[in-house]
Amino acid sequence: MQKEHRHEHPRSAFLTFSCHERQHWMVTDPVRAVIREQLATDTRNRLIELHAWVIMANHIHLLATGHQMSVSAWMYRFKKATAFQLRSKCQLFLPPPAREGSFWMKGGGHDRTIWSWQEYWHKLEYIHFNPMRAGLCRRAEDWSWSSASDFLIRPRVGCPTLAHPPEGLVDLLWWKPSA
Repeated sequence: MQKEHRHEHPRSAFLTFSCHERQHWMVTDPVRAVIREQLATDTRNRLIELHAWVIMANHIHLLATGHQMSVSAWMYRFKKATAFQLRSKCQLFLPPPAREGSFWMKGGGHDRTIWSWQEYWHKLEYIHFNPMRAGLCRRAEDWSWSSASDFLIRPRVGCPTLAHPPEGLVDLLWWKPSA
């Protein structure tokens, strides 16, 4: 019997995963750049479709749809690849625990399958406004480490390409209970 995995493609998911013990290890531009570059590589190689993303000091939020692999399989691959790259490229920008132990918190983090248009737009807005709510910028599009500028203004060179909204989402507003 084949084991079923959560978020088999082409399901869309809202993902949050954190640095080990929620440490603030993603505070420098070189560290954030490695993560953004891996997101861009994975979207360019069509492993995953990204609809929104943000890199914060100790966690990442993504709105993603599996393409060539499930979201769960991609997340495992992404965490492994970025941890390796960060240790090889960013030694000077990481504290000793991040260089020597686990960079990412174990497990899948927080994930939620997105079924409806309403939830999709709510999560997209949540991701883009996260840096504003944290006091990191005045406008969502001013935070360089998010897709808000790509979504609201125009795509930037070197950033992950954003995908169109996924097909198959349900519109919850059409349903009305019988009287």
